[in-house]
Amino acid sequence: MAVGQQLKNIRTGLCLDSDYNGNAYTKGCAGDHGNPYQQWIFQWTNYGTFKIENVQTQRCLQRSGSKGVVTGSCNSVDADWREEYLGSQRYNLIATNGLALDSDAKGNVYLNPKNAPSDNPYQQWWLW
Repeated sequence: MAVGQQLKNIRTGLCLDSDYNGNAYTKGCAGDHGNPYQQWIFQWTNYGTFKIENVQTQRCLQRSGSKGVVTGSCNSVDADWREEYLGSQRYNLIATNGLALDSDAKGNVYLNPKNAPSDNPYQQWWLW
C-alpha cells in the first residue's frame, strides 16, 4: 500500500479523513501516520491542477454541489484542485468552482469563499 501525506487543519488540529461511502470529514490525527484513511496522494494533472487520492479507498476528494465535499471517481473534473502556498508549509486548497476547502471543530468539511488575504485558519492546511 502506498504511503501518503496527512492534511492537518491549522485551526482545529484535525486531519482530513474519509470512508468507502464517499464521506469526507476530519478526525484526530494518527500520530504515526498509521491510519490509511487519513493518507492522501497528490497526483498532478496536465492542466496545472492535481487530484487528492485517498490511500485506503483510492477515491479522490471532490466538490459536490456548490459547497459539499465528498470522495469519488478520480476521473471527475470535480476532483481537480489547485493550491495556494501561504508559507510555513500552509496551503489553501481551491476546488474547481474557486471555493476553498474549509473545516470546523465538529469534523465537517465543506467549501467556502476564500478569505482574503487567506487569513482564515479553518481554510489552511498543513501537509503532515
